Amino acid sequence: MNEEANKEEFFAVYAVRKHESTPLIQTHILFKRLMDDIIVPYESKESFFIDGAGVKATDLDRIKIIRQKEFFENTFSDLHYGMRWGGDIKKQELYARQYHIRLEALLRENGEDVTV
Repeated sequence: MNEEANKEEFFAVYAVRKHESTPLIQTHILFKRLMDDIIVPYESKESFFIDGAGVKATDLDRIKIIRQKEFFENTFSDLHYGMRWGGDIKKQELYARQYHIRLEALLRENGEDVTV
């Protein structure tokens, strides 16, 4: 059997609450968990969690489901490396301040929006 067929796909959720600018982002979600923990409660208007924050569908201005592409893990690791150990302390602070912006860019570059 093909090695590609054995790999499980991971998904990310990108959501923005009404009247808030900082997005909620959760990565590395397996499909079954995405359905059980996010999609089903979202569609049935029940409470659910995104990155540890409790939300309801009515709380959200928008939500995107993103299939993480194969190279996502490498760039995600690079982002965290740069934030924790990269270069000097000023660069680490910059990465930390820009984390959501950089993570959103990473998802755009190494993910596929599969929201319907």
